[in-house]
Amino acid sequence: MVTDGSLQVRCLSASLLGQFTSVSERFLLQTLDKKLMSHLRYVKSDHDRARELHTQGSWDTGQRWGGGPTKMNLDPSEVTLMSSGSCGAFVHCTEDEFMEVRSAAIQSMGQLSGRSSEFGHASLDFLIDMINDEIQS
Repeated sequence: MVTDGSLQVRCLSASLLGQFTSVSERFLLQTLDKKLMSHLRYVKSDHDRARELHTQGSWDTGQRWGGGPTKMNLDPSEVTLMSSGSCGAFVHCTEDEFMEVRSAAIQSMGQLSGRSSEFGHASLDFLIDMINDEIQS
C-alpha cells in the first residue's frame, strides 16, 4: 500500500503503520529494510530435504515439470507470513516524493519508537537520510 499510485492511499497507509501495537520487534525492524531477513524463515540443506523425502515417502503429482513431492502436512516454520512486498515500508515512505507521506511516516515512526527503543535507534538513520535529502534539494 505504501507504493500505491494514489497519494491518499500512501498517506493513509503510512499513518496506519504507527498503529501496529502488537507487532514483534523483528517485524518492526523489517519495515526498515527492503530485503527479507533470512532469520524469518528456516532454510533446509539438501541433506535435510533428502532425508525428509525418504522418511515421508512423498510422491509427485505429475502436474508440472519439477513440481516435487506434495506435502501432506505443512510445517509452520516454513511458511513466511510476511511477504517480501511489505518489507521496507518505512523506507518507501521516507523516500516518497510528497511531504504528506513523509510526515505521516515520521509520525508513525515516532509512535512505534515510543514502544520500542531498538526500532527508534534503527529508524534514526532513515530520518537523517531524509533530512539530508531535503537539505540538498
